[in-house]
Amino acid sequence: MGSGASKDLTQVSSASQDEVKAALGALPAADLKKIKEALAALDAKPAHGAAHGPWKDETYCASSSEIHAPRYFSGGWDDFGEALKAAPGELLLRDIMTKEMYDKFKDEKTELGVTLDKCIKGGIDKARIGEKWNVGKVGILFGDAECVTKFKELMHPIIVARHGNPTLPTLRQIWTAASFLTTPSSTRVSSSLHVCGLAAVSADSPSHRASAQTSARNWRPSP
Repeated sequence: MGSGASKDLTQVSSASQDEVKAALGALPAADLKKIKEALAALDAKPAHGAAHGPWKDETYCASSSEIHAPRYFSGGWDDFGEALKAAPGELLLRDIMTKEMYDKFKDEKTELGVTLDKCIKGGIDKARIGEKWNVGKVGILFGDAECVTKFKELMHPIIVARHGNPTLPTLRQIWTAASFLTTPSSTRVSSSLHVCGLAAVSADSPSHRASAQTSARNWRPSP
């Protein structure tokens, strides 16, 4: 395009569409090909994504109303199976998820569109990157409330293992214990932006997050 290319390009913003078309039409075929290739490269490059240290996720949502829950592993179990089974340290995902479990649910989605890949992404990242990428000892993040039942064959044993195989008390045991209680001296309330019907923080969109915040502000206990 020659030495005058940068000067000509700076004038594009003030040119009309017809003037731009005329200028492009006057270019040699070789120069026009370079421009087309450059524009194609820009279109192919992800507009968003995220990265931190050794970790990278190039996926993104096309609009602010979409939840972020892609299919990460197009090759299925073969994409991560060996790395997961060889992962060092504590990682419940490695201990519990089998190839059969993954294959059963890999093409399933919750009603909101959350995939199993989204739920296990953190655990797979830890297996691939190593313990320096600390996502905890579980390797699972729920994308929404339905994940617990949609992927129950994996989620239930992980929940039970994470909480030390608890045994729930019977109603008689609860009643007997309650009969000895007096007025409590303290209490604690824990809440998070996780509302049924909306995506959880790990997969939410700006619109889902705003809806969850509105629900939290407007919530009132039932009489």
